[in-house]
Amino acid sequence: QYQLNRLCGTTPDVSILEGDQSVCPGDEATFTANAGLDQYEWIVDGSIVSNDQTYSTTETGSLFVRGIDANGCIGVSEVVDLSNFSVPNLVASANGSSTICDGEAITIEATPGFASYSWSNGETTQSIEVVTDGIFSVSAITPDGCPAESNEVEVEVQGVPSLSIVADGDVVICLGSTVTLSANDAFDS
Repeated sequence: QYQLNRLCGTTPDVSILEGDQSVCPGDEATFTANAGLDQYEWIVDGSIVSNDQTYSTTETGSLFVRGIDANGCIGVSEVVDLSNFSVPNLVASANGSSTICDGEAITIEATPGFASYSWSNGETTQSIEVVTDGIFSVSAITPDGCPAESNEVEVEVQGVPSLSIVADGDVVICLGSTVTLSANDAFDS
């Protein structure tokens, strides 16, 4: 008994159209194999993860596709890598105490190096000057287009007590006489 096996004189041309990709953490990347094959097998870490011509994933790492033509001949693409852009930690911090007196201002700064900033009060600079009570945070975009969110900074504005001076006697005195002046005790110094 004889059996004829398929003969593959040439392997089919298989390629991934996009090549290496970098995306923001959590974003999906899509890879597409060239058309004209009967079957596709996307391989990640030694396992087949998809049989479609197009493969989408959020997982970083290396991948390739095996293509099988109508004759059953197998071709293999180049290996491509999916990586994430680096997104630094975005921190909002008060320059000094976040409790200020009425009429004072405090500066809140965000981590430098981002392409744009958007504060909860609508400002778009890296740092803001605050004169009112509130909770302030910032969102930013990296130069690669990835978003980041900061912590919150709570600013408390305290009212300034009134200062009064009281004399223990007549405020019109003769030369050589004394009068004692006292301030109210609403202040520390």
